Amino acid sequence: METNHHTSFFVVIIGAFFFFSGIYSIVISLINLGQHKSDSTIETKLFKFNAPVGITYGIAALLVVVGIVKLDKQEAQDDEMQKLKNKNVDLAIKNHRLMTSDSAVSQGVIQETFSFFNPQSIFNGKVLVQAESGGFTGDPSLKFTGIIGVSPLQKGPFDTLNIETAKGKRFYFMTNDSIVWGVNTIDDVGNLTLEIYKDNLKLKTNKKPVLSDSIK
Repeated sequence: METNHHTSFFVVIIGAFFFFSGIYSIVISLINLGQHKSDSTIETKLFKFNAPVGITYGIAALLVVVGIVKLDKQEAQDDEMQKLKNKNVDLAIKNHRLMTSDSAVSQGVIQETFSFFNPQSIFNGKVLVQAESGGFTGDPSLKFTGIIGVSPLQKGPFDTLNIETAKGKRFYFMTNDSIVWGVNTIDDVGNLTLEIYKDNLKLKTNKKPVLSDSIK
């Protein structure tokens, strides 16, 4: 953007120079017309032009200005077209990502990379996951918020929100709609990369609604 501004500035300066110098040359030549003869001749197969040097230069300078203006307009149109193309490309990429994400969720396969330093949400913010490094000796661990529970076994019990894992291990968690999700630990170096898939198992839970003190 800065380069374009500099280019436009120099184009304006050059155009202004040719415009004013051309006008000046034409005016001076008309004032001095007939006092002395110093003609410039331009001849082609189609026409022959014979005029004082000042008028010839002035006309040529004005033609240069017209050419610069047309060129600048063309470049501006090209820039607008390129911006429009870039927007279309960005929109296509975003749409593709959304379609891919929706397809992955509908098929029940999600791959996420969790940082050991910052919590991250999944399922459109419904579930919060905090990954913690196990240091040099222990395994990484995960703390879930917004689910019923997590378990190393497919059928539970899902009675905790914390679990340790490592590369190559699998565990399961149950969301609040009683759907069981399996989790494959793909990598645990630097970050924790998990592959989350929707399990066909749907268990009934003994989770009871919390009654208010007034009902009790």
